[in-house]
Amino acid sequence: MSTDRYAQWDAAYVLGALAPDERAEFEEHLAGCARCREAVGELAGMPGLLAQVPASEVWDAEPAAPGPSPVDRPVADHEPTREVVPLDRRRALRPRWWQVAAAAVLVAVLGGLAGYVLRPVVGQPAAQRLAFSVVEPSPLTAVVDLAPAGAGTEVRVECQYADADEGEAYSVWVVGQDGSASEVKPWTARPNRVMHPSGTSPLRLDAIAAVEIRSGDAGSVLLRARR
Repeated sequence: MSTDRYAQWDAAYVLGALAPDERAEFEEHLAGCARCREAVGELAGMPGLLAQVPASEVWDAEPAAPGPSPVDRPVADHEPTREVVPLDRRRALRPRWWQVAAAAVLVAVLGGLAGYVLRPVVGQPAAQRLAFSVVEPSPLTAVVDLAPAGAGTEVRVECQYADADEGEAYSVWVVGQDGSASEVKPWTARPNRVMHPSGTSPLRLDAIAAVEIRSGDAGSVLLRARR
């Protein structure tokens, strides 16, 4: 399968918009593709930015007024030179812009928190998805879903590895708005497998500033997802 297909999946993965089978396929691909892992990390802040777009601005926006037709437009004595974009380049750019535009509409409609709000599964509260940014180089790529759970917050991480050592220890930490940090879940790496370390934080969702993945139980911060 061409890797060009995967190059268009990074934004959908960060927003949680891939179908389950596509998500599993993409996560398997991420383990061996540094370029796609970097792309996922670069999009880490997109859910929060897109969620700030009010739904009314998406649905109520007035269409731009049409400009003069080529027949009516006066012709200048010297038309400015315009860059001609090769057809193959335009084709390569189109899917990316379509994907981002569609994501913006989806997030504006379903959003409302600081990140993308996933449509809830029956019996489960809605979750806010965040993507992790790289703090220190590591073989990890991950996203996290935060969902209200009683008086606290359920923290669900999806994590995959590239060339990780068997038995490498990691942990999920939640950082509060007051700067306090607490461990939610330690786990051990299993290369070539997607891990789902999950736990519950006593902090309410609106009291969480960030989620971190650290080496060991309290080592250096490798990845950070900000709300």
